[in-house]
Amino acid sequence: MDPNYSKNITGWIQANTTGLPEYPPAWLFGIRTLLSNSIFALVFYFALSPKSDTLIEEHDLPQTT
Repeated sequence: MDPNYSKNITGWIQANTTGLPEYPPAWLFGIRTLLSNSIFALVFYFALSPKSDTLIEEHDLPQTT
């Protein structure tokens, strides 16, 4: 239990929104987490997605008949 927060609903709201005065607000942590996770996922998506020049098109395949 942190002595800087009051032990009621207003202390709980302060802990989940503004936080302590010497630290950035708690909601900023959530926004930064969502942003970094989105960037991380997009990097992997574009790194692993097939490129148009690496796809084998049907007219490039040898004839088997």
